[in-house]
Amino acid sequence: MALALVAPEKCPAGFPVAGYQLGELLAGRLAIVRAAGRVGPRFAERLLAEQARQLVDLPLEPSPLGASRWGRIRRNTAGKASRLLLLSWGAFRRAPV
Repeated sequence: MALALVAPEKCPAGFPVAGYQLGELLAGRLAIVRAAGRVGPRFAERLLAEQARQLVDLPLEPSPLGASRWGRIRRNTAGKASRLLLLSWGAFRRAPV
């Protein structure tokens, strides 16, 4: 993460810096972009957004104001599915061969 390259005294106070490798982040993003044709561009976009939010320990992206009940349910389900998929992919990548 970019903040990991900044001296500790120059980091913003209270900003959580996740412990992950840049190579892992880029490999994940590349895998998502390559799979965009199979999973669809909207779900790939959702995966990219949730990967970034997950890496800095942010909660799921909230639904927009005025979204219908089913829209909120669909967005929440897609966010949770994205995170589960990303966690599974990360565990698979780190598993010894």
